[in-house]
Amino acid sequence: MGGLNFLLRCNYDMKYFNDLPVFYKKILQFFNDLRILHVYDQQQDIILFNNKEILVDGKPIFFSEWFKKGIISIKDLLNENGNFLTFDEFSLNTRVKPTFYNIIK
Repeated sequence: MGGLNFLLRCNYDMKYFNDLPVFYKKILQFFNDLRILHVYDQQQDIILFNNKEILVDGKPIFFSEWFKKGIISIKDLLNENGNFLTFDEFSLNTRVKPTFYNIIK
């Protein structure tokens, strides 16, 4: 799901990593605790995936097509004025067809 560097930038919750071995859970918990101690203002750099605040059916999302196209954070959904892209702008700029199918997949 994007590698360790990506995961460490995510706003993850340990409860969604039930399938990980204990060793890796402990490492992720350590990094999560460390990140909380050194809070910084992410604003538009908030990662969309594995984010405990962005849930569908009670679980974090991950769209591999979006990730492969470089759509990773909130800033990737904004235009040059800082406003969210329209459906047409998003489709044209990313060549990803956002559909409800992505969400329920």
